[in-house]
Amino acid sequence: MSTSSGIAVSADLAAAYASAINDSTVRFVIVEIQDDSIPSSGGTLVDDLPLLQSALEDTVPAYVLARLDSDDTAWLFITYVPEGATMLYASTRGSLTKEFGDQRFRDSLFATSKSDITPEGYAAHLKHNAAPSPLSAREAEIAAVRAAEGNEYVSSKTRTSHLHVAANRVETKWSAEADEAFRDLGAGDPSFNLIVVEIDVLTESLGLKEKVLTTIDEIKHFLPKLNPSYALYAYDHEVEGSTMRDIICIYACPTSSPVKSRMLYSASLLSFVQILRDNCSIIVAKKVETSEPDDLDLSWVKGELSPSYAPVIEKKTGFAKPRGPARRPR
Repeated sequence: MSTSSGIAVSADLAAAYASAINDSTVRFVIVEIQDDSIPSSGGTLVDDLPLLQSALEDTVPAYVLARLDSDDTAWLFITYVPEGATMLYASTRGSLTKEFGDQRFRDSLFATSKSDITPEGYAAHLKHNAAPSPLSAREAEIAAVRAAEGNEYVSSKTRTSHLHVAANRVETKWSAEADEAFRDLGAGDPSFNLIVVEIDVLTESLGLKEKVLTTIDEIKHFLPKLNPSYALYAYDHEVEGSTMRDIICIYACPTSSPVKSRMLYSASLLSFVQILRDNCSIIVAKKVETSEPDDLDLSWVKGELSPSYAPVIEKKTGFAKPRGPARRPR
């Protein structure tokens, strides 16, 4: 699966959005094959949301750029992809936000039905954003004890990490168990070599599903069959006489996965890999995306890795001054 379709913003759409930015009476800009805009009724965003019910179709995906009430230059990016619709819109989202300007979008909302974009649906979205991170039973027990003791206490076990995507507002919080497993893998813990994590779409939290010691041929047995997942595998092998330990990141997305899950996983993958590098000392040697987890085996992975591989995260380098013209012989 690709996270970018390569489709560019048309000149007409770019002009329409630029005009909408400077016209405070415009509430929504709907992006389809034919883009359109809807003026504000003069009320708030919540007052205007019902206008989308007749503007959007039940089976046709679209992007909706919605002006927020707090600031004339702040917008909400809505990705509307009904169940069963093409994934083209989800894969083009990153390209659009970059061309329009990531800094303008203060929030993002994924919708798979019109009910997700009603005043009630938007209120649920805001409530979820404002909710504290979910705690495990053990973490909740510790928090209750600390509160009873009247002490302010912050444990490394309750620390959360965040995945920032496209508009830097869709966040996936890591559970303490997943965070600890990643750090142990980065430190070279020999007791396991495979980590499988899943994202709860309702809570947008990333939790640990598996942490085991296994072989490449057995990885497929630990991956979910109906839902997407991320997996990290520490592969010990020899390259030109030297022992190597490469971390392979596997994004498994079965074709039967729900559309909303596929959008969230696809949009979060790059940031997931970046945070592993920055926070957990894990440099991913190879990033693999597959819709057929059963195809993962030793021969396939050997074909993917080679002595000339490069890490998936590009390193920034200084600007190289162009060379001048060669001197002519006298």
